Amino acid sequence: MRLGRIVLLAAGLAAAASGQNIRKLEDYIQREMRDHELPAVSICLVEGDQIVWSKGFGFADPEKKIPATADTVHRIGSVSKLFTDLAVMQMVERGELELDAPVQRYIPEFRPKNPFGRPITLRHLMSHRAGLVREPPVGHYFDAKTPSLAETVLSLNETELIYEPGTQTKYSNAGIAVVGYVVERVAKEPFARYLKRAVITPIGLRDSAFEPEPALVSRLAKAEMWARHRPPFPAPTFELGMAPAGSMYSTVNDLGRFLIALFQPKSLVQPATLEQMWTPQFAPAGQKTGFGIGFAIGSFEGRRRIGHGGAIYGFATELAGLPDEKLGVAVVATKDATNDSTRRIANEALRILLAAQKPQPAPERWSNLIGEYGWDFNILYVYEKAGKLTTLIEWFFEYPLEELGPNRFRYPKGGLYDSEPVTFTPEGVRVGGVLFPKRPAPAQPGATFRITPKRPVDELRLEVAGLQPPVEKGQFRQPELVELTRLDPGIKLDIRYASANNFLGAALYTQARAFLQRPAAEALVRAHQWLKSKGYGLMVFDGYRPWSVTKMFWEATPEPLRIFVANPDQGSRHNRGCAVDLTLYDLKTGRPVEMPGGYDEMSERSYPEYPGGTSLQRWHRDLLRQAMEDQGFTVYEYEWWHFDYRDWRQYPILNVPFEKL
Repeated sequence: MRLGRIVLLAAGLAAAASGQNIRKLEDYIQREMRDHELPAVSICLVEGDQIVWSKGFGFADPEKKIPATADTVHRIGSVSKLFTDLAVMQMVERGELELDAPVQRYIPEFRPKNPFGRPITLRHLMSHRAGLVREPPVGHYFDAKTPSLAETVLSLNETELIYEPGTQTKYSNAGIAVVGYVVERVAKEPFARYLKRAVITPIGLRDSAFEPEPALVSRLAKAEMWARHRPPFPAPTFELGMAPAGSMYSTVNDLGRFLIALFQPKSLVQPATLEQMWTPQFAPAGQKTGFGIGFAIGSFEGRRRIGHGGAIYGFATELAGLPDEKLGVAVVATKDATNDSTRRIANEALRILLAAQKPQPAPERWSNLIGEYGWDFNILYVYEKAGKLTTLIEWFFEYPLEELGPNRFRYPKGGLYDSEPVTFTPEGVRVGGVLFPKRPAPAQPGATFRITPKRPVDELRLEVAGLQPPVEKGQFRQPELVELTRLDPGIKLDIRYASANNFLGAALYTQARAFLQRPAAEALVRAHQWLKSKGYGLMVFDGYRPWSVTKMFWEATPEPLRIFVANPDQGSRHNRGCAVDLTLYDLKTGRPVEMPGGYDEMSERSYPEYPGGTSLQRWHRDLLRQAMEDQGFTVYEYEWWHFDYRDWRQYPILNVPFEKL
């Protein structure tokens, strides 16, 4: 299912809006759609001031087979609240409203029963601290009569506050209806018309409104309801009396433009105003989660996350932003109560956007702390992630640490090691009362990994001289090995096996050259050209490898390490000219970049999914993988540097030395 319009501006991203990562996100969305029978999903990704990718999946009208797109109109439910609250904050900036004044100043007739004596303010209402009931008696979520906003708000006079204002978080649609009515009264203009003029149009939203404009309703997706004991049925479309809390129409592309406006705030409100909205209200100093003014504030992989979810008959919406990174996503699904799906999709998209941003180098003071601690049966990994020194403990539990001083940290509140101290010493790291001993690194950064060969290399060289590779049955392509540097001189070589600078400590090749079968070589050149636009090039350690060298590797390597060398009885993909070992180099310096582990290092640090090292090292590793996999290569599961070309099965095992090519 690949339906709908695609908008793609890949130049804005290092890796996210291209090939592998977008395919991964598409697969994720389609899996969610299959698993939860979603008729349609629309999504938009934002970086800085650009929509970098948006698309629709499934059908906006399943019966008529009209595809969903990023411009399909949806009802966005409670995401509407953010627009209402921003209208208030604009008025606050102009001095027309005060956040902490009793709301009766603006609506004198608003008089719910308040046994606590403390007056309700706009700040209480917008941060869900007013103590009001969730739904008003009139104009509520279940009221299909569509009363006016005034009737909705004044019906709250029949209710009594549940909590004293300011003391408890209690989510209230009714509260935001009151906020919207304040806007209407102060602006002396109907709420929907004022929001269109003051908030929606100025930031360039073309397909959004708080009322059912005919041009929007004609493009509204057909949404679906479901219940435990009845088949799916069409979602009702009546308007809510509490429109400011949940009745906005929009598209994911417009929600993307809204995120862009939040990241460039002068077009909406002043940056200081947004910071206030993104600060948890009525919370202890330093608390980083909860309701701000309108926005739900949380964290995502160590970063501040702002946004809101939305649910209205048949529609589920998730709007999420990482404002410090200026990354955001909007997702809508057309099936009732599927917010878990839209939230999961949004989080997966944020991971991809984060992966595209080049991280800053880790602080030098952590360089000697990063590594592995503990025992073979239970390893504690210490690494840098999102600017935090982070641990993976007991194999599954990841926690960022709070830095207290030199070599002193603390686990966060909650989790397995709630607030326990973490102290690094020359012997290892002490977690609470337990010392995890420092594990020796297989090779220091930049050093060559070495083993003690099971048999001398010179002896093996003589032994393999008369051997032939295994005979295979089948039809194979005619080999056409081409030299990589002749196709593109910008590809650098570091052919370790032509010197003693390799894991065996002996030269295996007589020439420092690299060859691949022509289709693989041309694909490699394309990867190299793409990387040049990112400031990197490819440095090749090895390409085609004669079978006799693979045989020597196997016989020299101890059994526990043989996952890192190919079995000569089956031949190697290197022997077929369809595998390459390589890394990235920086175009500015000409030097190879740092990866979490070294080339030919026979340890877990070589695994493509190894969690350790620094964010920048892992980002370089993933960028290399992105470039290669987009051109038809697949990474070997135990070696971040080893890539096999997709056509390797179509070529025979070869044992031709370089000097005869």
